[in-house]
Amino acid sequence: MEIESLAKYSQVPLIKFSTENNFVHPESTKWLETCSQVRVALEEYGCFLAEYESAPQELYEAIFKGLEELFDLPLETKMKNVSDKPYHGFLDHRAPFVLPLHQSLGIENATSFQAVHSFVNLLWPSGNHHFW
Repeated sequence: MEIESLAKYSQVPLIKFSTENNFVHPESTKWLETCSQVRVALEEYGCFLAEYESAPQELYEAIFKGLEELFDLPLETKMKNVSDKPYHGFLDHRAPFVLPLHQSLGIENATSFQAVHSFVNLLWPSGNHHFW
């Protein structure tokens, strides 16, 4: 399913990123507008759908497949993702705040190759090169 179709049937905001508007001129009005859209989406929904001009549909499909694979792991496996920081490990609907059907998995220092590699090896001890 295409990204705009997903946004059409959900209330999750769709934010369009482009090199022209967002990445080339960080001080531009468009950059600031997009930053504001991201902030509002995260504050109100906790997430958003991102659309990139040059991202092929296969990339979106691979991302969603990877997320399904992640959240389909057994509860015991996901519970291995712990952190000393509040709300940085695995959380689900049994957390102090009750959100039915809610689960989240945090990756500490997600921009670090080593951190992502450690996260993947924690949840898939036999490896999952496709995910990371």
